[in-house]
Amino acid sequence: MLPASPKISTVWREPFGLGSPIVEIWPFGKSIQDAINAASYLPENFASVGTVSINGHIIPREIWNKVYPAPSKSGKPVIVTLQVATQGGREGGGGKQIFAFVAALGLTLLTGGIAGGSLQGLLGAKFAAGTAGALRAAAAVSVVGGLVINALTSAPMRAGENGAGSPDPLNPASLNGNVLSPNTPLPFVIGTRKIFPPFISEPIVELIGQNEIVSGIMALAGPHHFDKIRVGDALASDDETGDLVIKTYDALPGSKFLDIPERYGKTFQINTEMSIHGVKSDDGNVYAGPLPVFHSTATAESPDETWLHFLVSGLIKDDIPDNNLRVPFRIRLRKRGETVWRNLPELHYMDIAASQRRIQIKLIFGAPFISSLPAPSTVRGWIAAIKETPAGSLEGSIWAADSYFSGGAGDDLYDATTNTTTNVRNVLLVEDTVLVYLDYAEWSTGIYDIQVKRGAVFRDDQFDPVAYEYNGNVRDFFDKPHNGNMFLSRERLLDRITLIRSVNVKYRSPVNTRTCALIHLQATNRQVDEVSVIASAYVRDYDGTAWNNLVTTSNPAAHFRSLLTGPLNAKPLPEGMIWEENLIEWRQFCIDNNLTCDLVVEGAAIDEVKRIVASCGQASPYQSDVYGVITDYDRSAEPPEQTFSARNMNNYEIRKVFPDLPSGLRPNFKDEEYEYAGKQIVVYADDVFAPDNNTEQIEYLGIVDRAKIINRAKFDLRQMRLRSGVHSFDTNVGILACRRGSLIAVNEPTITGVNSNSCRISEVVRNTGGDVIGVVLDAPIEVFNSPYFADVVDFASETDVSLIGLKTGIAISNRKGLLTRHGVSNVAGTTSELTLDAPITVDADDYVEGNLIVSGMINHEYRRLIVTDIKYSRGIKATVTAVNEAPELWPPLPVSPGLGWTDGGLWDDGEMWDDVA
Repeated sequence: MLPASPKISTVWREPFGLGSPIVEIWPFGKSIQDAINAASYLPENFASVGTVSINGHIIPREIWNKVYPAPSKSGKPVIVTLQVATQGGREGGGGKQIFAFVAALGLTLLTGGIAGGSLQGLLGAKFAAGTAGALRAAAAVSVVGGLVINALTSAPMRAGENGAGSPDPLNPASLNGNVLSPNTPLPFVIGTRKIFPPFISEPIVELIGQNEIVSGIMALAGPHHFDKIRVGDALASDDETGDLVIKTYDALPGSKFLDIPERYGKTFQINTEMSIHGVKSDDGNVYAGPLPVFHSTATAESPDETWLHFLVSGLIKDDIPDNNLRVPFRIRLRKRGETVWRNLPELHYMDIAASQRRIQIKLIFGAPFISSLPAPSTVRGWIAAIKETPAGSLEGSIWAADSYFSGGAGDDLYDATTNTTTNVRNVLLVEDTVLVYLDYAEWSTGIYDIQVKRGAVFRDDQFDPVAYEYNGNVRDFFDKPHNGNMFLSRERLLDRITLIRSVNVKYRSPVNTRTCALIHLQATNRQVDEVSVIASAYVRDYDGTAWNNLVTTSNPAAHFRSLLTGPLNAKPLPEGMIWEENLIEWRQFCIDNNLTCDLVVEGAAIDEVKRIVASCGQASPYQSDVYGVITDYDRSAEPPEQTFSARNMNNYEIRKVFPDLPSGLRPNFKDEEYEYAGKQIVVYADDVFAPDNNTEQIEYLGIVDRAKIINRAKFDLRQMRLRSGVHSFDTNVGILACRRGSLIAVNEPTITGVNSNSCRISEVVRNTGGDVIGVVLDAPIEVFNSPYFADVVDFASETDVSLIGLKTGIAISNRKGLLTRHGVSNVAGTTSELTLDAPITVDADDYVEGNLIVSGMINHEYRRLIVTDIKYSRGIKATVTAVNEAPELWPPLPVSPGLGWTDGGLWDDGEMWDDVA
């Protein structure tokens, strides 16, 4: 009988696709081929290149139409995983080759989502976060995902879409350069990394004369040392005479703060060529339409100043090269939400040049201008402001400035001849700049819409600005010419004008703290591309007595402790909660093993960052009564801290999480040798010495040295093989003497053999000297004591040759918790009285009644495991999760190939993957 709600699901993600995977529930009774035919999202060639697996088992393509998945019992769903191998590369041996591979990038992220419970809503409680069902489904999709889910020290990679952090917490926007959005956290560096520091506000572009100067301030959280600051590919200089000037502030105590402008800005890029009168294509003197139109922009919210920047690409007519030319501008403003436009005086710009000129109009909010007006130029530039233009008898309409710009009696014209008599107010003409003063009393704060229009070009020597007459007639240079002929023929006329940008400025300090490292950049007449810097964070390091030295270091321990207690933690831990001796030992372990972390962090959850930093130091975070790490190292010489057997545990379970191991990994990483450019190499498992396409992609974070990447990938490949089994059992909270990271001994028939037993000592047998020579158990066990094959004289006399070589050994956990192994000299049979091969003479008094004994084949009485998790439940129960000790993880790395291959042998990975981002 089928379950009430059959659950068969397909999981698919496009190769290299981002976002959520496609997960569908499909009904019982359809074959795999039926599901594929109905899945419109699959590529057209899926039937020839795709792979289908059910719960991790690949289904041959030839029988897709004959396999009808059905929901299994106990509510465990069937997961049908759809994959495709992406092929690429070369034919005939030329060029670069990209290996074929399963789309591991997307699937690795998917794995984290499944393990985090993302399928629970579809597949039920068995697929809640952290459950066995979720873990198995995740493993069926990707082996790399298992390194995050089950490894004692997880790989330094992202946890996934539903992990501890955000979907992409450790690959921040600051790696490409950006302007911070409001309430966005500042990035910081762990160790040393190349970073594109974000601007804390938009850079300001200012016109000073004909120089275009861009300036901005970039910041990193906390104190940093800066090196190799580049704008694009050019190294910046602190020489204030150059076109690129950089000033830095490291945020160290006592450092002098930067002398920076008290302002920040908001820029709207417009880049609009201003419209002109249309003329006939074969006669530039005949008007054909259309007319010039207003071009719109706006201020930011309540700026102190708004600058309109224009580029005049020459103003000259080839057939009258000695005549000054004028072009008029009309500008109007309207506060957002109002309906009435308020006009500025008409502004006239004059020049006679084929070269480009930068000009601007500055709107200055605050107070009116009450001083004397300066005389504008008579040679070139902004030469006139006209409050009101007459309509005249020929054509056009009146352009009347808002009354705010009128002083009452006097000339409506402001130029070099009327600057002392004009009634134009609050407008100044200074070379290539118009200054417009807007009094808050009449121009209240807010957002203002701005419209700008230019008129037709005309000759200065034929224009009377007082009468506003051109060749004796009043003309409207923004309307149609009265006789159909242009005011000045457009033949051989150069007058292109572009409205470049609107720059809005507030005169406030852009930085309200001195705890951030700053870079102030100023560039003159040059394009500012990406700004990069090699940044090293200052962090407190151990000086032999305390964590006092404020230095730059890549040691993971110093940065891990800073994450817990440093100023960048919103809620730093008290010093008393830090497991100091643990972190000091780990720091030295990282030094001895050359383990480093170099990472850019922005907007990531602190737990996620701690995990990455700890992983780079071959550790994992530990937090309980104290905060520290669990270090993964060779424990072969250490005794177990606690023993578990049927006497103190139940519900023992082993989960296998890696069903199909890859032959190698393809790590992506930032290579410090190439200034942290993205690289990819291929690292094969220890026993693989030939090309193999069965590789999986992984992105290592925090490791930037190629040799260390190879070592880490080798280690993770070993973990996949040697720690693929996850052990779990329940025990009494009251007897727990271990913690996460502890080495324990487990005696259970599943892993130690059918001859495994556990008892407690009911009596200790001693000799006259007090040495332990035997024990009496509280229950009988079966003892084996058969000779080894080499010692058998007559095989015919052996009743059961399968028992040859079987000898029983015991391990006693004394009252100090120390586990010691011993042989027994009993004859084969069942007994509760054991005689030891050799007496216990060291600390014999620690062996007493109640001590736990486990038995099995000699030297195989228990399995050594390392605790990865302890979860407490109601009452007195705790669930312990552990992985194999796996001492085979620690042999010296072979000199065998660790990189990729072509048909001709070992290829140069640096050449092949230079373009990997």
